[in-house]
Amino acid sequence: MTNSNNLIVLPSNTHPVEIPAADGQPGLTLTWPIPTQPAADQGILLAESWLAGEADGYLWTRLVHGRIEHMDNWRRMAFEIGFLTRLQQRMGRMPE
Repeated sequence: MTNSNNLIVLPSNTHPVEIPAADGQPGLTLTWPIPTQPAADQGILLAESWLAGEADGYLWTRLVHGRIEHMDNWRRMAFEIGFLTRLQQRMGRMPE
């Protein structure tokens, strides 16, 4: 579902997903309809390991392999948001 600004509107519920602040950039808190924090955490950790040079290969392969592990759409989206937000934090490009 989208709003008048064509932004995705997620259903409200009681399951927060927290992406902590990093590299001097703000964190992100989302409200999710199911518990998905472990998937977001995995995305953050995979991005961090690649950024730290602890993982060989292409960045996109880390993203694809992580996505495959999460068959549920909500968990997959939480993984992707954790992964991509962590990269955006490193680039210093988080909106305030």
